[in-house]
Amino acid sequence: MSGLETTLSREVLASVIAAPAAQADVAMSRLQASDFPNWIHQRIFQALDAVEFANHQEPGSVITQLHAVLLEAGELKDTDNGLRAELNALLETRGHPEQLPRFVSQVVDEAYRREVKDYGERLVANADSSPLVELDAALKGIDHIRAIRMRIRPMNAVNAA
Repeated sequence: MSGLETTLSREVLASVIAAPAAQADVAMSRLQASDFPNWIHQRIFQALDAVEFANHQEPGSVITQLHAVLLEAGELKDTDNGLRAELNALLETRGHPEQLPRFVSQVVDEAYRREVKDYGERLVANADSSPLVELDAALKGIDHIRAIRMRIRPMNAVNAA
């Protein structure tokens, strides 16, 4: 996972955390945990599903709830596996809810690119040695990748006049 992917994932999560409830709900409904390449960001995203967002920009209450959800799940006890450090990094990252639609589109776009690359590599690796029945079954998996692509919405840089 590149530093750019980590930064983008962190920006998305920080922006969701800082967003008012309506905006956070839209972003959460468009994203999936698998859109994030790092398990830590995936877990934080999953935990965000259990918090209540404020009706105004308010990262503090969401971070507090997020910490409580992860603590209750036993994921912040004893040793740190990186989750606690990432929560601290999110505390220090100023979210930009005004950029959230663009950030979400970028995360979904990158997830799509990762899936296409992985799918293509699996097909190439197995093309010479797998039975044709297995290759046919593998090719049907393209529908999963197309489903990711359908979540990508084009972002217009300039509003129509």
